[in-house]
Amino acid sequence: KCSDVQHWLEDLRERIESDFSREYFLQLSHSEAEQFQKPLKDWDAVVSRFRKVQYNVEESSKSFALGRYGAAVFHVLLVAEFGVIKVAELFNVQGDKPGWGSLKRLQEIKDRNWKDKSPLEQEHARFLEDLLPLAISIKDSWRHKISHVDNQLEWIDTDFSPQVAGEIISATRGFMRRLAADLPRPPAPHVKVDTPYGRH
Repeated sequence: KCSDVQHWLEDLRERIESDFSREYFLQLSHSEAEQFQKPLKDWDAVVSRFRKVQYNVEESSKSFALGRYGAAVFHVLLVAEFGVIKVAELFNVQGDKPGWGSLKRLQEIKDRNWKDKSPLEQEHARFLEDLLPLAISIKDSWRHKISHVDNQLEWIDTDFSPQVAGEIISATRGFMRRLAADLPRPPAPHVKVDTPYGRH
């Protein structure tokens, strides 16, 4: 009967609405979906050289795709800070609290007269001259939004526009790519081998 069909349809509608109410649908554009599904795109060389940054690269890309630009900046700044730490380690100026505070010490090395630089500083002087401006530009890009006290990042304003967040991410990616390509690798450890003539 028509009345039965009407009752079944109403019951079906209620069940569908009940099921849908348990799920949350988020629509992404094609470019956003691609960034969310392929968060390491354009970061291959960086992640290949520095495995430790993979998580924060992925979280930054996914956050940006979801429109959470403050979170995207937060994670990518951790990637940039890792890069600063690696440069500071090369020059043995990482200090007790490695991080953004190392930039000041690296700048002091860069500004020294050539004769006052150590052999290590002279050897990698060009590398530091090329990398330091990139690192400083990244730090300057968020200085009005984040306070840096005692080597800790303290957020003043987490409201980043997509343009500003994109610029910070792009600058960090360029800095880290350069670092992945040019940071001198530590010498391979000497492996001792037993031979008939002794251990070498």
